[in-house]
Amino acid sequence: MAESYCGKSCAECREFTEQRCPGCKSGPGAIWSGNCEIARCCRTKGHESCETCTLIDRCGLYSRRDGAPDERQRRSEEEARRAEQIAARAKPLAKWLNVLFWLVIPNIIHTIISNDYVLEAVPELYWPGVALILLYNVSYGAILFALRSESERYRKAGALLLACVVLDAVKIIVLGGEGTLALIIGLASAIMALVGIYNEYNGHADVLEGVDDGLSRNWRSLWRWQVYASIAVMGGALLAAVIVGLFFVLGGAISLIVLDILKLVYLWRTANIFKNIASRD
Repeated sequence: MAESYCGKSCAECREFTEQRCPGCKSGPGAIWSGNCEIARCCRTKGHESCETCTLIDRCGLYSRRDGAPDERQRRSEEEARRAEQIAARAKPLAKWLNVLFWLVIPNIIHTIISNDYVLEAVPELYWPGVALILLYNVSYGAILFALRSESERYRKAGALLLACVVLDAVKIIVLGGEGTLALIIGLASAIMALVGIYNEYNGHADVLEGVDDGLSRNWRSLWRWQVYASIAVMGGALLAAVIVGLFFVLGGAISLIVLDILKLVYLWRTANIFKNIASRD
């Protein structure tokens, strides 16, 4: 039996002599940690060593075996630095993402009471709905902007949302929501809001990379569904005179509520992940 998988002499290997060998067959590395790619490859394929493999002459792992210990050390140090960075940002992220979670609830309420069918039945809800959404956007945008040190995307999302507040206030309060100019301002605000959502969701995804990659991917997917629902609402509004347009508006509105609920779930999970990391310190 070969002394090692890679063919190196254990007595001359720094990993072995420093008692941190991840892949040797005996000695300190007998309990294999899985960090040695060559050992993993040999064990998976059932080889006693690389010498019995027909691919040895063109194997990148084998040709780089002398530098493997240094590469493992570099990766280990990089992972340690990454862990320190995550721990340092965990506390503010846990705090402010939890606040964002609770702020989404007023937005869901606004989505419901601002629906045309609801307003037709209870027109008195119009101004409370306007006040609610403006207050929500100011608070939400300010918190995202406060998180700008954690991700550049948060800064962009916060700035865009605060800009939307100004445009919406001009459209509704100054122009009364009527006329061509109000329509143009409303369209510009809707586009800016979508870009803001794009940056917010990708900001959440960015800070989760290397922490919870599955949830990170969920945030990026949620953005795409947000676009589809928003297009359905805007397209339905343009076709409002036609029955099919009403279905688009209603379907899009329901989809936006569902997406807000998903956003609540994701925010809750994201905040708890960083809360648990912060509690370890």
